[in-house]
Amino acid sequence: MKFRFVLFASLIFLSFCTLAQIDEIRVKGKVTDSSDNSPIIGATLRVVLEADTTKKFFGATNFDGFFNILVEDEGVYSLQITYLGYSDYRGKLEAKKNQENFKEFKLSINSKMLQEVFATGMRTRVEQRGDTTEYNANSYQTNPDANAEDLVTKMPGFSKENGEVTVQGEKVRKVTVDGKEYFGDDATAALKNLPAEIIERVQVFDEQSEQSRFTGFDDGNSQKTVNIVTKSGMNQGQFGRIYSGYGTDNRYLTGANINLFGKNRRVALIGMSNNVNMQNFSSEDLLGVLGTNSTGGRGGRAGGGRPGGFGGANEFMVGQQNGITSSSAFGINYSDKWGKKLDVTGSYFFNQSNTIQESILRRELFIANNSNQFYNEISDDDRTNLNHRINLRLVWNIDSSNSIVFRPRISLQQNRSLSNLAGNNSIESLGMINLNDNSSRGRNLGYDINNDLLYRRKLSKAGRTISLNLKQNYSNKDRFSSLYSLNEYYGQNTSTELIDQEANDYNLGQSYSAELVYTEPLGKKGQLMFSFNPSYSNYNSERRVNFLDPNSMIYNQLDTVLSNEFDNIVNTQKGGISYNIKPNEKANLTLGLSYQSSVLQGNELFPTTTSSRYVFPAILPNARLNYALSKQKNLMFMYRSSSRLPSISQLQPVIDNSNPLQLSAGNIGLKQEIRHFAFTRFGSSNTAKGTSFFVFVGGTLTKDYISNASWIAPQDNFEVQEGVFINRGAQFSQPTNMSGYRNVRSFISYGMPVKKLKSNLNFNIGYTLSRTPGLINNLQNNTLSNNLNSGVVLSSNISPKIDYTLSYTANYNTVSYSFNPSQNNNFFFQNASIKFNWMPWKGLVINSETYYSGYAGLGDDFNQQIVLWNGGIGYKFLKNQRGELRITAFDLLKQNNNISRMVTENYIQDSEVVV
Repeated sequence: MKFRFVLFASLIFLSFCTLAQIDEIRVKGKVTDSSDNSPIIGATLRVVLEADTTKKFFGATNFDGFFNILVEDEGVYSLQITYLGYSDYRGKLEAKKNQENFKEFKLSINSKMLQEVFATGMRTRVEQRGDTTEYNANSYQTNPDANAEDLVTKMPGFSKENGEVTVQGEKVRKVTVDGKEYFGDDATAALKNLPAEIIERVQVFDEQSEQSRFTGFDDGNSQKTVNIVTKSGMNQGQFGRIYSGYGTDNRYLTGANINLFGKNRRVALIGMSNNVNMQNFSSEDLLGVLGTNSTGGRGGRAGGGRPGGFGGANEFMVGQQNGITSSSAFGINYSDKWGKKLDVTGSYFFNQSNTIQESILRRELFIANNSNQFYNEISDDDRTNLNHRINLRLVWNIDSSNSIVFRPRISLQQNRSLSNLAGNNSIESLGMINLNDNSSRGRNLGYDINNDLLYRRKLSKAGRTISLNLKQNYSNKDRFSSLYSLNEYYGQNTSTELIDQEANDYNLGQSYSAELVYTEPLGKKGQLMFSFNPSYSNYNSERRVNFLDPNSMIYNQLDTVLSNEFDNIVNTQKGGISYNIKPNEKANLTLGLSYQSSVLQGNELFPTTTSSRYVFPAILPNARLNYALSKQKNLMFMYRSSSRLPSISQLQPVIDNSNPLQLSAGNIGLKQEIRHFAFTRFGSSNTAKGTSFFVFVGGTLTKDYISNASWIAPQDNFEVQEGVFINRGAQFSQPTNMSGYRNVRSFISYGMPVKKLKSNLNFNIGYTLSRTPGLINNLQNNTLSNNLNSGVVLSSNISPKIDYTLSYTANYNTVSYSFNPSQNNNFFFQNASIKFNWMPWKGLVINSETYYSGYAGLGDDFNQQIVLWNGGIGYKFLKNQRGELRITAFDLLKQNNNISRMVTENYIQDSEVVV
């Protein structure tokens, strides 16, 4: 309660800060042509504080050639100015409070580059600027209606996977526009709703946390970020798009995005409604997707994946959902300066969707004696989801030495679901051994509140700082579900089991943490950092399951085996010291060591009263080296160790019977994971040839990896836990700690212009090796997965009237098992696409998109060749062809579906979903 009061008082205090008259620190100047002193409009500027090179700021010149960039510190800055057809300028500039004098910078025309511009239009496609990769948008032609996503996916290193944009092998987590946040952490919304025609440059870098950017020490919480630099004159004004369509089978699509950009204020509005499976921005569907702690009949995780990783519950975000979706959504993004020293950025999203999913899956389970057991399932789901998300970021620069950053976030979700499932297990030599027919429904309601308050202070000596970061989280999730299941078991004694139950789940959690950081200069080029980070969390999970009373026809018969109440309390104390040295302008080295002690206490309150208490000590080293080999070549190495405590769903010892053939439960005796991760990243570019090259190699070793232990019943009435029995062929699983997990991943990309074709050609290749341990009937099974993938993209750079993109990707996979080598297998996926947009005459527009997917090495029902073809024709009208009327046909060959393979430590699964 005290912590919440502090946060509330801080917010009230911030509301009065606009009355303060505070000194500002800016770098100012003017950029002109050296030959005639005419102003250069739209030149890109990059300033870096020499005393702390992690502090970078960007800007552009206005119509009069002036620039005025707000920075954080007084001091000397390295300045770089670039403009198409001119030689880059590199120099120094000093920033002072209330500086009024403008310094003039003259750029000289580079005749050789200018000739290349007129000859090919491909000058400076991509540049490596230290640890930032910068792309010149003018070197990538798109059609007039293209958005930022269409533009960036033509650039080397970018790709689109499962509806989300990745770059350099990592998912894009955040998008900023001219350095300002744009739709919070929703990168998909930002890229889809920003027109390509306003973009001058695209910058890719790892954005560190607020506290790391202030101290200059990387805390490992960076995220892959894309910064959009807008063209001169495009950062002010109004632009947008409004569209609507109707088709056969009552299909409809309508939407709009409107952007209002002023000097400081930026407002963006987006909205859409459709029933053609366009699933908008991103959905917080966790309540409907995860339910309780169940893995149900569709559980598990992709080969080599770890629970709670990317795309899981820790992100509180999910992407494109399988099935057929009708959705309506609205969003607003706002940024402005309130007074002289308060910067405000905020966004609100509303999303309502209904998804109907029909799927079939085939799972091959690993059992002893080289036998094969197969699980087959057919299911259909109808899920309705509603969510609200609010994000706010307030930055108060009190003066040149003090600042406060406050970030509150609130999300609310509501979900309803109805599911029908038919599944069976069989053994080759015996045939079918059991089957079930399930019908379930559920209602979910939950909210999540986060507050992040950061105070930063620069002390009298340069490099001496202190900062305090306070974080708070509060979450509340309630779920009601019902299950009606008929189960039949075959063998010497055929039996039938009927389950008719209702369940209520209540999950309440809160956490608090503080991090105090002090930095001290050491010599002329070094710096020490001392940190202390205590945290506390308390999560309560309660589940009550009642069976139907046949006499009263009321669900009032409490099942104590399936019901449970559990508390999980974690206290963590972490302290560390780091040393950073910058021996020269090229190198930056950081070494650190932390000690962490975590006390995990689990209290089972029902149906029995038991307690467990574990103390987990950990020594966590880290290292980071960034080295600029040249102006266009950069090398980075990073090593980091971390710990991960088990979640409450992994600890809670309650049986989940949502699929009676596949039961699951938590494990109160789980230990923490210790993860060691290291990677090397190299990037280079050749501006004269327009080529770029990128390499990433990384690996992970995990001690006490949280894996799965499974028991497959060899006979009826097989006891898997005290008082818990399953019949032959049924499965029970729970998490367990195991040693031996490792993962190695590499990614290489190369991009080049093809002048004869006036096109861009991008190649990429990657390799992943994963070793995942598991337990099957108390016997260890090590799954070794190898994945080799490659791709090529050829995209046009001819003119806005002819736009094509040809792409091909291939994935070859091998999987081997120590438990049952006879089940080793290889499988192959390949995908190709051709996208073509042509404006042959006046306003006529012709569009065609063809996608090919091929699968080999899967089950007989899943080895398919699929071709999806969409085509359209349109006519542009109104002033500047701002209006368009179009007719489009989707899936002309009627082959659209979704096939995937999942490899885990305990089974292989192939699935197909109607889309």
